[in-house]
Amino acid sequence: MGAYFRSRKQGRTGDEVRRMPVHGFTIIEVMLFFAVTGALMLGVLGTASIGVNTQRYNDAVNTFVSIVQQEFTNVTNVVNSNSDTSVCASASNVNRGISDCVILGRLMTIDSNGDMVRSNIVSTTTPTTPPATNTRELAVVRGYNPRIDTSSQEDGQMNWGTRILRGSNGSNVALLIIRSPRSGNVYSYVVHSSVGIPTDVSDLIDDIIGGAADNSRDQYMCIDRSGWVASSMRVVKLTPYASGPGGVNVEDESGSVCG
Repeated sequence: MGAYFRSRKQGRTGDEVRRMPVHGFTIIEVMLFFAVTGALMLGVLGTASIGVNTQRYNDAVNTFVSIVQQEFTNVTNVVNSNSDTSVCASASNVNRGISDCVILGRLMTIDSNGDMVRSNIVSTTTPTTPPATNTRELAVVRGYNPRIDTSSQEDGQMNWGTRILRGSNGSNVALLIIRSPRSGNVYSYVVHSSVGIPTDVSDLIDDIIGGAADNSRDQYMCIDRSGWVASSMRVVKLTPYASGPGGVNVEDESGSVCG
């Protein structure tokens, strides 16, 4: 009898083993586990992706603002990249500083893909048509036959695939910063176009005189978010009569300024 009880304590009979409950997961439970886990992973990855894209977008906007501010600085602190034997306007080779060449300002163009070109605007010190005393400042500049100094051109591109937006489409943009030879005042204009910007400075000035831009009010360049970004669209704003880097600001889109 003692041996029998010892064997009962040491092991179980086959019937007892078969009657023991079996623990495990059903197929439905496993599927639910993977579904919930996948949803959580997608949420984490999606949040991280939005954060990265938002940071990239903000970096692109800040970089573009710095470039625009630098363009104003280049007008107020003129940098002539020509050699001492080349001139930008005179027909004869005369050393820089004693030629009839003058740097009037800067032109930055941005196409609908975000490609940028920045150049000096040059002219001669004697206007082709002497202006009358009551002539508008842009007309005075126009009389000096301004043109692009191709040797000073700098190519670039807006960061992270951003571009300037106008309505729902990319916009071709020209930022003209010009100093009047008569008064020395600096004027800035933002011109938008869906078909392209004139490459001739005189034609661009004619467009501005005809009403293509108005520097007496806020002028805007809206930066396309170009992707899934949680933040609002950022806008680079030139304040009325902006004449230096301090007139360039960035803010969130409001109203219909990007329309």
